[in-house]
Amino acid sequence: EGKGGGGGGGRCGVVDGKKPPPRVVVVGHSLGGALAALCSARLAHHPDILALAGVHPTPSAPSVTSQSGKAVVVPTAVECVTFGQPRVGDAAFRRGLDVDSPHLAYMRVVRGGDLFARVPTSGFWLPAGNGGRFPVDYVHAGALVWTQSDHTVAVAVRGAPPPPRFNSDLRMLNPVGVARDHAGYAHFFPDELERAWPTADLLR
Repeated sequence: EGKGGGGGGGRCGVVDGKKPPPRVVVVGHSLGGALAALCSARLAHHPDILALAGVHPTPSAPSVTSQSGKAVVVPTAVECVTFGQPRVGDAAFRRGLDVDSPHLAYMRVVRGGDLFARVPTSGFWLPAGNGGRFPVDYVHAGALVWTQSDHTVAVAVRGAPPPPRFNSDLRMLNPVGVARDHAGYAHFFPDELERAWPTADLLR
């Protein structure tokens, strides 16, 4: 499922006596993660959302500029965090999020051998399966946080290739392990597990 909400909440701090501007946070798991990515891609360019974050781009004054060769701090208007999200679009879509959406902070979290975070397949797999009627090369966008059962984490920043073995992880061949990893994101939130099924023991 996917979920959206106003950013900040309990995390909202004070810098130089001022609260940072609000931002929209969109979160989703599995298919909801894919929908969250699509929703965020649109919200990150919506004038009302940008104005909420204090960004007021105009055709003559774009939202990202540089002055005297110095980098400009670009405010974040939309944060997107997904868990076990499948691929959504092609290279053009990835560029739209990673390059052409400067006010979007987008991160994917993948647990272990979660196969659902590596589909749909691309290359010869997909076109061969549909007679070439849908030759889309699916790719991921955003930053990647890949968690492991030993609590180590591999990270790929926005625009970087995935970590070694991410797309060739043999754990993806084990259907029981795949199901456990895909359902195990709730283990990140122990407070929630104390109130509702599944229990932490089932997710280990």
